[in-house]
Amino acid sequence: MLPECPVCSNRRYTPVCEVTDRILGRTDLRYRIYRCGGCGLGRTEPFPSAEEIPSLYPDDYSGDVEQTVQAYLEGKLKGTSSWRAETEKVRLLESYIGEGRILDVGCAEGKFLWALNPRRWDRVGLEFNPGTIRTAARRISRVSYIHGDLSSPLLEIGSFDAVT
Repeated sequence: MLPECPVCSNRRYTPVCEVTDRILGRTDLRYRIYRCGGCGLGRTEPFPSAEEIPSLYPDDYSGDVEQTVQAYLEGKLKGTSSWRAETEKVRLLESYIGEGRILDVGCAEGKFLWALNPRRWDRVGLEFNPGTIRTAARRISRVSYIHGDLSSPLLEIGSFDAVT
């Protein structure tokens, strides 16, 4: 039995799919994705332990971060399918809330945050891979990057208008 939902305390889940790790190519690692019947939150099982997580996010997990940052700064990302996907996510978010302080959990280099209008959004990215955020933070201004996970003491409860 799955534990209660951390958002709404519901215990009913609907199975969505079963997947393997496509980035690492680990077919021995199988994950089941469930959707909470109360609030719709997605949940992955088995959930990796704190000790397992570093092995799931090697330094090259996000690809060539330096190249992605450079392409963004030169305006070369606009018009790509990758950038269109980020702007679609922005439209979805802004159909619910149009501005505020946002936390993007697992932000990688921060493309989604870059796509948000900095005049309307105070953008914060949370990323587990220190190399990824070090590279992005060095070159991208007006986005705050935090290394760690949701247990980071740098995250104040109730300080975000949106969490993605």
